[in-house]
Amino acid sequence: MKFGKIFDCTRTEEAKQYIGKRGVFSNFLRDIIKWPEEKCFGTLVDVVYNDAYPFMWQDEDGRRAPFQFFRPILEQEKGDRI
Repeated sequence: MKFGKIFDCTRTEEAKQYIGKRGVFSNFLRDIIKWPEEKCFGTLVDVVYNDAYPFMWQDEDGRRAPFQFFRPILEQEKGDRI
């Protein structure tokens, strides 16, 4: 699986292009850098400017939660967990 760059509260405008796309979410920068495939997968449904937790995650069941960091999935291979 290939991941894009990591977005945080300083890059919310740029991250808005990924609304509706799948990605990985975390509240821990080190984790999303080193182990993105072990973090929380879901869809980016909203980006809130100037908020500590700007990235709104949603899963297949419709549950939502805010996160500090978002990293889009750019490419996935058959058999990848998402």
